Amino acid sequence: MSPAKASGLWQFIPSTARDYKLHLTPDYDARRDIVASTSAALDYLQDLHVLFGDWHLALAAYNWGEKSVAKAIEQNAAKGLRTDFLSLRLPGETRNYVPKLQALKNLIAYPETFRLVLEPIANRPYFTTIASDRNIGLAVAARLSGVSIEEINSLNPGHNGAVVSKGQGNDLVLPVEQADIFRANFESYKNTNTPATRPKRRGQLTTTP
Repeated sequence: MSPAKASGLWQFIPSTARDYKLHLTPDYDARRDIVASTSAALDYLQDLHVLFGDWHLALAAYNWGEKSVAKAIEQNAAKGLRTDFLSLRLPGETRNYVPKLQALKNLIAYPETFRLVLEPIANRPYFTTIASDRNIGLAVAARLSGVSIEEINSLNPGHNGAVVSKGQGNDLVLPVEQADIFRANFESYKNTNTPATRPKRRGQLTTTP
């Protein structure tokens, strides 16, 4: 959580989150949902690119805010100055934000140039989403899928509590290799257990769904 109340992998503030349908409730913060927030970030970046017609300006607006960048452009235009990214008067954080992203891109695209050795990542999906017609405790999901509770929590950070609640538009995220195991065990589990109770806070994990 930043001082500006931005949260999650893509650092959405509450107002932008609402604009891109990232739901915020006491039990769930879609800004921290890996799938939902990434989809929203891609949409937002595309909208900013359409607005400014330039990726450097779009990224600057993502960091500083579209209104702030638009105002900086207007101020330069009024003085007869150039309005590209390098010509605008920007705060230090935003001034460094874009080149840092470019540098990161270069490191990943050309690691040998910088004498880096990056651990290879297989070109296949690592996780998948599973919809449920009932509440499911994260600890129960870990047990039914054979995945550690630590990995379950890391894949489902949008949940403030220990339960994935149905009807929120958010699904359970699991490693692809464990998904079928979970589905098979969950069907048996549903036939022998009652629905989950109201979610407790993450710090109060319970083995009850």
